[in-house]
Amino acid sequence: MNTTSALSSRQQLKLMLPCLLYLICGLGCLLVPARFADAFILTAGMVSLLSSIPFFVHAFQWHRRLDLVAALLTAALGLLCVFMRCQGAFLIDVLYSMYLLAIGLVFLIQAVLDRFSGSRLWIGLGYLLAGGLLLVFRRDDPRFVMEIIGAYLLLQAWQNLEELFCFSNPYDAKYWSMRHWMALPAFFIGIFPSFVIGRIQDEGMKHRAVDFDGRKNDSEVNLRIWIHTGTYGPRLYGHMTFSRNNVMYSYGDYDVPAEKLFGTIGPGIFFTVNAEVYANNCCIVEHSPLFEYGLHLTDAQLQAFDRMSGEIFSQTVPWVCPMEAAHEAGRPVSLQTCGKMYANRLWFRTGCRFRMYTRGPWKWYALLGNNCSNFAAAKLNEIGLHLPVSHGVVSPGEFYEVMETLFDDPDSCVITRSYHTVNIPASLFDVPD
Repeated sequence: MNTTSALSSRQQLKLMLPCLLYLICGLGCLLVPARFADAFILTAGMVSLLSSIPFFVHAFQWHRRLDLVAALLTAALGLLCVFMRCQGAFLIDVLYSMYLLAIGLVFLIQAVLDRFSGSRLWIGLGYLLAGGLLLVFRRDDPRFVMEIIGAYLLLQAWQNLEELFCFSNPYDAKYWSMRHWMALPAFFIGIFPSFVIGRIQDEGMKHRAVDFDGRKNDSEVNLRIWIHTGTYGPRLYGHMTFSRNNVMYSYGDYDVPAEKLFGTIGPGIFFTVNAEVYANNCCIVEHSPLFEYGLHLTDAQLQAFDRMSGEIFSQTVPWVCPMEAAHEAGRPVSLQTCGKMYANRLWFRTGCRFRMYTRGPWKWYALLGNNCSNFAAAKLNEIGLHLPVSHGVVSPGEFYEVMETLFDDPDSCVITRSYHTVNIPASLFDVPD
């Protein structure tokens, strides 16, 4: 790693300002927690109350029960923080403790699936210990919340200082920062692409120019990475796939009857399909817009890709969805009776071919562990892309941030970016129905 700073004055200032802000606020929270506590909890309450307004609007305008639940919970949290500060602090303590315990449980489950992987096991135990200690020794005092936040802000200041003084390239600093994110809340990082696609759709439907599609050089695009998103419900968290020669590669949990732990764990199933047909199906039928990033691979990376894809097929066996099985057996079947299961809809509309892992680390899919994002990143890193993968719960939204950073980097292999959504028909592919 190059440790001589070659950042411009503007780049140094850009990194220094948040560092100073984190440092000052962190020290303030630790040294005078009482003064910071009241303002913080009151601000959190006001933000929660304001955030509940659009949820209420959507709930009654579109008759969305999930939005109504979110509105009630958000409003309740806001009222609690505004009018009952100590109870608000207690709730923040408990929620943060439960969050740490949940992250620890995720790591332990993944460690078991990985046959007691040492690294995941120790990290999981560490999170469980931290969450347990915080839950046992918490105090019903807003100052305690500030001390926790102060320690977190000082950690952020330290990371910014490392980025400022230990890297000659600002993009190297960004990649390192992403790799060392620790257990980011999946909700916040996961819904980033949803905000962006929402803005694009709003502008496009108003017949305004959308400044997103781009190409930074004339290199050949021979690999595409796709970040799926949505504007409501589970689609907010999206999906991640990649394609080459117009063949889409996707990994997930598609065998619904075999799912365990409330659908968070299931057999690892992989499928291939025509990329453009699949993309249109996502946008038009499944209401899941996509961000597409075009990459240029070297000859060595292309050869590595062929080896990697061959290994996928060597570790999997054909798997058929219930609708395909009924069709092969000659039994009458229709989408009306089988369409609730996504695998059935996908096979019926795209003709995809499923395969199930029988061995290796991807034999079991875990929503908060070995998920689609981890699979895509791991497979693409096998061919030398060096995508940063953070610790903790990894979501497609995280790789949206990675791809955006790579596209902005003039020296990276990410050449193009574009979006696809049914609300802007010109963004769809011209393929037969």
